[in-house]
Amino acid sequence: MRVSVGNLALVVLAYLYSYAGALPTRQLVVTRSTSTNVPFFPYYGPPISDKDGDLFFHLGGDQYTNATLMRLAHSSWEPTLYKLPTDLQQTKYQFYEFAVSPSGDLWMVLNAGPDLLAVGFDSSGQETGRTKLELSLTDVDIADVVALGNDVLFCYGVTVGKDAGHSFAAFLDSTTGKNIRMRRDIFTSAKAGVKEQPWVHSGVASLGDDGNIYVLRESEVLAISPAGEVVKRIKFIKPIQNLTPISVRASLGYAAVWLNSTREGRSENSYLVLDLSSGKTLGWYVPPPEIKAPAMSFSRNDGFEFLVIKNGKLSVTEADLR
Repeated sequence: MRVSVGNLALVVLAYLYSYAGALPTRQLVVTRSTSTNVPFFPYYGPPISDKDGDLFFHLGGDQYTNATLMRLAHSSWEPTLYKLPTDLQQTKYQFYEFAVSPSGDLWMVLNAGPDLLAVGFDSSGQETGRTKLELSLTDVDIADVVALGNDVLFCYGVTVGKDAGHSFAAFLDSTTGKNIRMRRDIFTSAKAGVKEQPWVHSGVASLGDDGNIYVLRESEVLAISPAGEVVKRIKFIKPIQNLTPISVRASLGYAAVWLNSTREGRSENSYLVLDLSSGKTLGWYVPPPEIKAPAMSFSRNDGFEFLVIKNGKLSVTEADLR
């Protein structure tokens, strides 16, 4: 087996930190690998999975705004395509973001200038409805969109324009576009007289199995309740300062933070696992050296799930925390 210099460096650093008592770190252990007959295809960003394990991809193209999404069913690996309706293409709407609920409902968020539109799709890829959202890119910069189920979309980011500089979280009804509730300055510290910068890290937010939304910042994870309140702040310290937090997932009282760095043009990934009850960092984990792509998902019971390429075909690999 060939071990890359970058991954080997992370393994060595993890060992040194563990030896010094700073972090209980270990290498992830592959427990299962499932091969498919699906040939590799280009796509943007990590795929999103629903509670059944179906995978949703933003297919690659010449431009990010090309709006073709694909679902691969976990049981058969059969594909389903979701495409931007022709009439919306003709009115200059472009792909902005997409979100998938735990039950597998899919929404495309589109924009034409500052206007935002949510388009829903059923499991066969057919449009089920569309609505203009009560948010405008003239007023907000959206960091991410999360589908909560029950036709509710969660958006968060920072305000721009005349009222710039405030963090916000919005819960919207995807069937009417109306704001159900809106919270501002959600990142303001609870300590008296201390106000944090409203900048939102560009990592991916996610819905936890406890019903809270988990939002990633540079050195903390925020748990936001369905009522829009910050109910928990979990601070963490990056093992190496040049690591960039890019994503977070929560499962059964644990949270995993995706960390990324670039070494000599190569992207390297590692993972912090946090205890949501105590706030303690449980470990800094590195993937097996043959896995180059970032993890797709995390669960406390099964560990991390990766999509890898074997002989030109996609394969799903699970690696746990042992």
